[in-house]
Amino acid sequence: MIKDTPKNLPQIGIFDIFSVELNYNPNERKTPMTLGGYTYQLGDLFTTSKTGVTGRIVKFSPINAKLTRVSLQLANGSRRLAMVSTTK
Repeated sequence: MIKDTPKNLPQIGIFDIFSVELNYNPNERKTPMTLGGYTYQLGDLFTTSKTGVTGRIVKFSPINAKLTRVSLQLANGSRRLAMVSTTK
């Protein structure tokens, strides 16, 4: 083993590569989401108020006028869904 090789390499399988390829859309617009006077878009850092989880916004979709589903990419590479109330 080479001395400079990291011990905990990320395990990337063939299904991960296909998943990235299938989810990539170069024509996708960065539609903004307004929440509490702040405007968020894909790629922005977002922290949930209830659990305090922080991640980058990968996708968001409005459920109704008061609720939005936000998909976050966490620092460890996992994904998490958060339901965000858009009104107080």
